[in-house]
Amino acid sequence: MLALENEVGHCHDAAPGDDPGRDGGNEVVQKFGIAGLLHCNELLLTTGEAVFHLKPEAQLAYLDSLSERGVAALLLEPLVPETRIPARFIEHAQQIGQPVFRLEVTVPFVELAERTNRRIVSEHA
Repeated sequence: MLALENEVGHCHDAAPGDDPGRDGGNEVVQKFGIAGLLHCNELLLTTGEAVFHLKPEAQLAYLDSLSERGVAALLLEPLVPETRIPARFIEHAQQIGQPVFRLEVTVPFVELAERTNRRIVSEHA
């Protein structure tokens, strides 16, 4: 995940030993096993396939939990180009101020991560 330089909202990272799945809102994120990986002001890149197979209420809870964790934005890169993002999902994201973007082209994630890492290392050398 890629951290943003400037703060983009309220951060609610779990302290070591906390169970982020206990507060209800993070339950869906915990279910996917990513709660411990999420930190404030990061972009989350996902296909969204597992999320869009959930019941609509659980999809909205997923968005709520990302917002509560301080995720800067959700980037969706569907496996199938015809995958439709439910209108209710988009509307809820707008209501809670959680940016959601759909990537129309495949992002070479490994190449992007390698370039990002090299840049970070060279800037700190």
